[in-house]
Order: sequence, then C-alpha cells, then structure tokens
Amino acid sequence: MRSCMPWCRPAQVVAAAILLAGVGGVVTLAQSKPPAWGDVGTPMTPDEIKAMPMATGPSGKDLPPGSGTAKQGEQIFAQKCAMCHGQNLEGYTPPPGSGIVTGAAALVGGTGLPLWGKDGITPGISRANYAAYATTLWNSIAISMPAYRPGSLTAQEVYSLVALILAKNEIIKQDMALDRISLPEVKMPQRDNYIPANFDDILDVMKRGCYKTYAICEPMKP
Repeated sequence: MRSCMPWCRPAQVVAAAILLAGVGGVVTLAQSKPPAWGDVGTPMTPDEIKAMPMATGPSGKDLPPGSGTAKQGEQIFAQKCAMCHGQNLEGYTPPPGSGIVTGAAALVGGTGLPLWGKDGITPGISRANYAAYATTLWNSIAISMPAYRPGSLTAQEVYSLVALILAKNEIIKQDMALDRISLPEVKMPQRDNYIPANFDDILDVMKRGCYKTYAICEPMKP
C-alpha cells in the first residue's frame, strides 16, 4: 500500500475538498443567469409620491397645508409618543444592564442654557433647545416618527406635535397655531448661537469665525 506523504494528511485532504467544492459552487453561480426582477413591485403613482413625508428647509417652502396647536398635540402625543418619550416629554435612558439598547430623546429641558460648554453640547439640552430652526423638529417628526411606524403621521398631527413641544419649552404660546406660514417664523432659542448665520459660509474659516463647524468660539483674530 502506498504511504501518504507528509503533506497528505486526512484533515488537509478534507479541507481541500471543501474548498474546491466551494469554488465550484461560485463558478456555477457565476455562470447561471440572474433572476428576472422586472415584474417585482409596481411603479409609484404621483398620488403615492405626493403622500410621502417630505423634508423642508428653514424657509418652510415645502411644508404641506394643515395646522395644529399644542392642545391638539397633547392627545396625539399621549397615544403615539409617550410610550417612548415619557408622559412629560422627559425622554428615556435605558438603565445599565437592562439589555435595552435604545432610548428616546428628551423633548423638554435646557431653556436658557448655553448651547455649548467646554466639553461639547451642554448636558440637559433638549431637541427643542438645540435646533436652530423649528423646521428641524418638523422634519424629525414627519419622517422618523413614531419609531414603530415612521412617516405615518398626518400633517395636522405633525404641526400639533411641534406646537406641543415648542409650547412645553415656552418657545411659543400655548394657543398658537402652527402652519406652513407660522412654523418657519418661530425663532428658536439657539438660532443665533450657530456659526455662521449664513450656512453658505460654512467652508470659509474666517467668515465662520471658528475651526469647529458648529461651535460657538471666540472671533478669530485677523
């Protein structure tokens, strides 16, 4: 009987066979025709595209019709938001060791606090007191909320929730109605604390006045 050479150990023979089988499978897949996916799905209709939540810029020119108040937002929040963000908009942070990997941002807090501290964003700054524009809140809610069904809120619900958050942070009055005209006109507390005011100057260090993109810094010396 022929003896096996040192390089011909049984384990190595099995490994080589598996490798060759895998290579053969790859070759077979590469030679096969890809499946035809042309009949999968249907094109979206103009009405379906129009119904999708759309983001808007600071001007609010893309906001949809509708309106809402903080009072209207209270019931909507209780039904669709409180289970994550808390009954009082206080947010939720999972306790260590709980196994829960995600929390929910606080939507109140930070009124009157500076945006930036020596170690970054001041602790306790909520989303309402962090955003430079009210339309930022609109975009976050309209597109990403509620987390279990993002994009499902109506325009009236989004306006009402934004009004609730702003009223709870004393940025607008409780009875103020927000719509596509009034919402962009709301001046957020931190609006003037972003450098530069004109975001077209963001790449110009001298105009920005700071090496950090979105930080408050001392004016740069010429």
